[in-house]
Amino acid sequence: MKLTWFGDRSFRFHLGGQIVVVEADSAPHQVDRAELTSGADVLVGFDTALPSADTLTWRPRAPQRLLDAGADLRPADIVSVGDGSILIDAEDERPLLILTSSIGALGRWAGKAVIILVGRDLGGRAVQLVESFAPPLIALAGSEPEIDAALPSFATGAIIPALSPSSPALPSKSDLRPPFSLSFARAHC
Repeated sequence: MKLTWFGDRSFRFHLGGQIVVVEADSAPHQVDRAELTSGADVLVGFDTALPSADTLTWRPRAPQRLLDAGADLRPADIVSVGDGSILIDAEDERPLLILTSSIGALGRWAGKAVIILVGRDLGGRAVQLVESFAPPLIALAGSEPEIDAALPSFATGAIIPALSPSSPALPSKSDLRPPFSLSFARAHC
């Protein structure tokens, strides 16, 4: 999985052999929309009418058998689990949940999900998620003041933010400006 954050709520994901672009229209004006959406298999926004899923009962799809797959991978399953949320289930990837606001209870699947928090109260929302579900990766997408406000939440050692594209150490402020890319290897759930 590779994610690129372009600022605000705009992302480009390479996952499960596909390219999914979220909120291309919210990218900063200096980002070329044609380049951002080039080659995208799916364009989606937080206001897109998506099938809804219940956060407690939703489960990732079972991996597709090679005999059934043929030459093509199945398309990513993209659903909403509430206002301001997008949940993506792509072949051979962890579930990816993008949240622009707080969300209620999540099912056991959240303990294996990659969660991206966008918007306000990043630190408080991240701590709440870690205390409830301990996801393997929480990425924070916000302005410098929002990130500055969130970082003290991590002083307890309870969470290790994955904000730097190449370093396991906590990034400097200059590393937090979009576009920001993060890649990590596939892991089976």
